[in-house]
Amino acid sequence: MGISLKTLHNLHAKVVVKLLFIVALFVVYGCATIQKHIAVRNCKFELESVKVDSMSLTGLTLVVELLAKNPNSFDAGANSLALDMYVNNSKTARVVFPKFYIKPSESTKLISKVEISYGDLLSAGNSLIKTGKANYRLEGFVRIETLIGSFDFPVAVYKNKEG
Repeated sequence: MGISLKTLHNLHAKVVVKLLFIVALFVVYGCATIQKHIAVRNCKFELESVKVDSMSLTGLTLVVELLAKNPNSFDAGANSLALDMYVNNSKTARVVFPKFYIKPSESTKLISKVEISYGDLLSAGNSLIKTGKANYRLEGFVRIETLIGSFDFPVAVYKNKEG
């Protein structure tokens, strides 16, 4: 009284079909997720503002606001955005923005707080006093994490401000 060969074959075929269906779901989900995340490469980032949030004996806490624009016809998103902030060509801080998503053809504000020591501001301050200008440059990468690994895409944001 064993299982017939035909029954075993049918059972095997059903298992294979179910496995192929599961794999297909992962591929479709993975491709959609990757598309959403890779779309962030086309996004435009603008420096909206850099404001003093608080002061201490050792430095300042700044609030950095970026405007992120998604020109795509589908969602864009990233796991993080990490940028080195330069003031008048002096590296002053590393600004990290958390996970974000932007709807198609829309914009969103990204906000992060960063602490900067007075020592790091010293060389930028000397240049500011001499020229009367604050040139902000943020350079770094936007990171996306997918089922197949992490990807980093370069980002650069510039803004000049008369003192």
